[in-house]
Amino acid sequence: MRLQSTLIYRADPELISRMLIDPAFQEILGQSLDAPECSTVVGPDDITTTYVIPTPASLRPVAGAQSKLIGRLGWTGPLTAGRRLGRLTLEVERFPATFEAVVRLEADGEQTQVTYEADLHVNIPFLGRKLEQQVGDLTQKILDTGQTAGEQWLERFGPQAGSAVAAEPGSQPGPARL
Repeated sequence: MRLQSTLIYRADPELISRMLIDPAFQEILGQSLDAPECSTVVGPDDITTTYVIPTPASLRPVAGAQSKLIGRLGWTGPLTAGRRLGRLTLEVERFPATFEAVVRLEADGEQTQVTYEADLHVNIPFLGRKLEQQVGDLTQKILDTGQTAGEQWLERFGPQAGSAVAAEPGSQPGPARL
């Protein structure tokens, strides 16, 4: 099954490129997905995030009440002329499915478009196609949730946030690479 999602952020590509691999962004995304647990491992140009998320009722017989979702996003090259390519994989522990996406980041005036073009396959004989649609709907929701999570991140850590971020009690100053 093919999935596609295009998100548009009001910020430059360099900032959005860093946002997508920032643990604070992943934490906001996890909160948006009602994940009671979220942990990250950050590399120089990539991030691996593990979320524990509630499983939709229709998938509970196959996946259980909660699912461990592991997302890996990595940039495959440098930001050049306002463009960058990356790769996103999603894996649900103990669920036979594959999800792989090409991530395209591109400047669009004063905005940045992030497009995910993905292939999703559920590998369960006889039930795969039916489950694939349900998993596809959930995966599309996860991708689309990146819009509001990104807007929240930009409010807290973007250039307009200025020194207000550091003044928040208990907050950490934006991404380490900013």
